[in-house]
Amino acid sequence: CAVALEPQNLFINNEDRIDTILAHPRTRSLIGVDIAVTSCLHAKYLTSASNVTGAAADQYAREEKVPKYAERCKRMSIKFEPMVVETHGAWQCSALKLISCVGKQHASRVYAPPCESIASIHQKITISLKKVNAWNIIPSAPANQTLTEWRLWDQPKGDYNRRHATA
Repeated sequence: CAVALEPQNLFINNEDRIDTILAHPRTRSLIGVDIAVTSCLHAKYLTSASNVTGAAADQYAREEKVPKYAERCKRMSIKFEPMVVETHGAWQCSALKLISCVGKQHASRVYAPPCESIASIHQKITISLKKVNAWNIIPSAPANQTLTEWRLWDQPKGDYNRRHATA
């Protein structure tokens, strides 16, 4: 999959934008990707997440991302694929398939083993997301508490949601 920047004004008069667009290597069809992080400790996901690894990510994608973007992308002949990861590291099933597709395509271009390329891309995305989340969290933590003592889910919802629209 070739990566491209989202065209300007893809969603006219709407601030909610997808994160990137990929072009399928064979068909050249467009795939809109929106990446998000969610917590498996959220009350909404706790029951399913305690039974199935990645359930919170799957549910978040299905209930939040797909309704928000899928129909708008479809009208523009773009297939929408959410990529959701849980804060504890579990990925949504279709996100792993997309990472695998991108990794295999990358491997064929650089003459590397597909398993190495897939692992490398998976690792780069994971580390990038962790860095961004850390940058968003650390400045708002009270100076007199460690990050272990200061839990995001105890913070006022409005403040957290303003700073973490995709979390």
